[in-house]
This record gives sequence, structure tokens and C-alpha cells, in this order.
Amino acid sequence: NAGESAAKMEAALVGDGSKVVSGSVAWNAGVMLWLAGMAEDWSAGRKLAEETMNRGGARALLGRWRTWSRGRL
Repeated sequence: NAGESAAKMEAALVGDGSKVVSGSVAWNAGVMLWLAGMAEDWSAGRKLAEETMNRGGARALLGRWRTWSRGRL
């Protein structure tokens, strides 16, 4: 169910999800940050992703993306 998947992803981004899902999101984001040159290695990228999620940055980014994408998708 797409709605359930979206809810789980959002919960992970805002720190309300399961530790397994949140960890997976942080790991994947960390690899992407490393590949984009924004982190020295994937581990540093994962740490940056976790810090961003914990301080609410991921929630803010999700809100901006939703606003931008309304009517575009």
C-alpha cells in the first residue's frame, strides 16, 4: 500500500519510525551524501543524515519538497 509506505517513510524522516527503517534511511542517505561529495565517506554521511533527521532538518526538507511538488507530480 503506497499510503502505508509513505507514512513509514515520513515517520522515519521525523524520528517517529522504527529504528530499523530510520537506520536504513540514514544509511542510504549517507551513501548518497558521500557520492555527492558532501561527506568524507559513507559513515560520515550516515552520521550527517542521522544528525539532520534528529534536529528536524529532514522534516523541513520534506515539507519544502511537498510544497514544490504539488501539482507537478
